[in-house]
Amino acid sequence: MGSGGMRAFETPAPIPALPEDRTALRWLASDSESGGVIGGGATGSAPGATVVWRFGPAAGQVVEIALPRESGLLVTAAADTGRGVVLGTSNGLLRVTGDAAEWWDMFPGAKCTTTLTVEPSRVREYVAALAVDVEANLWAAGSRRRSIGYDGFSGFTVLPTDPARWITELLSKRFDRPYPRLLRWRAPFRAMAGDAAGPGVWVYGVRGDGRPDLMHVDPAMATVIPKADPDSSVPAGTAVPSLADPSITADRQGRVWLAGDGFQGARLYRFEGGAFDDVTPPAALLEGRRFSQLVVGPGGELYAATDGVGVLLLTDGTWAPHPIKESLPTVEGTELKPVSCMAIDRNSGYLWVGTDNNVLCWTPD
Repeated sequence: MGSGGMRAFETPAPIPALPEDRTALRWLASDSESGGVIGGGATGSAPGATVVWRFGPAAGQVVEIALPRESGLLVTAAADTGRGVVLGTSNGLLRVTGDAAEWWDMFPGAKCTTTLTVEPSRVREYVAALAVDVEANLWAAGSRRRSIGYDGFSGFTVLPTDPARWITELLSKRFDRPYPRLLRWRAPFRAMAGDAAGPGVWVYGVRGDGRPDLMHVDPAMATVIPKADPDSSVPAGTAVPSLADPSITADRQGRVWLAGDGFQGARLYRFEGGAFDDVTPPAALLEGRRFSQLVVGPGGELYAATDGVGVLLLTDGTWAPHPIKESLPTVEGTELKPVSCMAIDRNSGYLWVGTDNNVLCWTPD
């Protein structure tokens, strides 16, 4: 336990692994059941392999999550549903139970089929991203063409995660147990965020004609047969920022925060009232670095992780470096303090930050 409300964790060596191996962290997700976070990334000794760990909440509490034995399985994303953590992989969804992750077999005994009378018991798609909305609906963007990876134009939803809201009938066919209906949607996806003000997700992507766009997809729009792209959420005549490597999040006020690489370097925008406002941090704070992730805190504050100046915090319209910057490791031979991923515990408000080989926890007390 460090000073200033800090806990630091060093990622263990993958098992099995070379002595010098470490897990290169690429994502973090809060774990409301344990009070810590689950993080994962690639290993150096086995290219393409994934290792997943649970961290905290006390220093030294690091446990490897056992994954199914499947050749080439990648864990690409994670989301805290409030009822447990779901992992997105290169071949569907896993649910974390204890210290293991198991395939989400939604309807045991059902056969995978393309008919409309019986839905598949398990999603078998490359999952590129996961999001959870305010009603605990789990949204996943993925591609059915698993062998070639994510194509950016297919997707699916799992509605909802609470078994009390599952269905018992589909197209006049009665099920012998409740079932979480799987519905599909389609959108030109590059980044998405769960709606914190209502059911649905915000999706940023590029239309077929090359235009960037921001769309909102709600459960009522999803159908068994994918529809065409959803309508734009941006008023006609309003320019949508063109951003590479975008990050997106949304707050309880219905505002959307969008960051990425623009024509003039890293930019950050707030979408509110049908308009985009440039709220990029001052150059003296950003120092020419890029954004790696955006997260909204429990009080509505915006956290912006960067690839060199730690985490920047926007509170009541004012930007400032987050105090965790002082505790972040520095890249050897430079003054850079990159953050690859972060998560905020919805109950405690703890900020968890991941670098390549370390996880740090900032406690507000």
